[in-house]
Amino acid sequence: GAIEFLDKTHLKLISDWAKLDLPQRECMTILEFHSYSAAGLEEEINDAVNILRSGGAVEVVVPKSVQESERIWEARRGAYPSILKACRSPIIGDIIVPLSRLLEAVKKAYELAEKYGVRVGVMGHLGDGNVHANWLTDRRNRDEWERAHKANAELCRYAIELGGAVSAEHGIGIEKREFMEEQHGGALELMRKIKSLLDPNNILNPGIML
Repeated sequence: GAIEFLDKTHLKLISDWAKLDLPQRECMTILEFHSYSAAGLEEEINDAVNILRSGGAVEVVVPKSVQESERIWEARRGAYPSILKACRSPIIGDIIVPLSRLLEAVKKAYELAEKYGVRVGVMGHLGDGNVHANWLTDRRNRDEWERAHKANAELCRYAIELGGAVSAEHGIGIEKREFMEEQHGGALELMRKIKSLLDPNNILNPGIML
């Protein structure tokens, strides 16, 4: 199964890029269900539809064919290509937070976009609390680029405050080294010691994270 989320910024970008007539709402959530039987699948879908409607969903669409379902997933797969079409050098966020703090993290991304005067599109994998705040910027505009980086850094620190982490699936690399001390505390020194035992000559990926 899957629970995916696309905000209105992404819906507009995808519609323009892929020429898809997507609903221009505040957001779209995609739910995928699997079951051992057709009856079980129908029951799960009906339960989900009832929950969504009682929770205030504006529109609930249940695909009636594989083709309709594929069209929805085509929209989701178009998220990143559409970002690259819309801006030259986006900053792709990858925080993860406890599910109970998910809404706070999403709201924070929009607050930071307003604070720093930059554009952001938010999407993610709602089932595990993974939020991708994608900052739509262009490194040729140095001032905007730096403001977008500050917004992303502040959101990363906020994720740590919420009990989450600065990366869910994209890794740390060089870009997020600055957050390692805040995220791991004393455990980081233990990691360094283990690294030095296994790699005394520091020839394995030197200086990249630890």
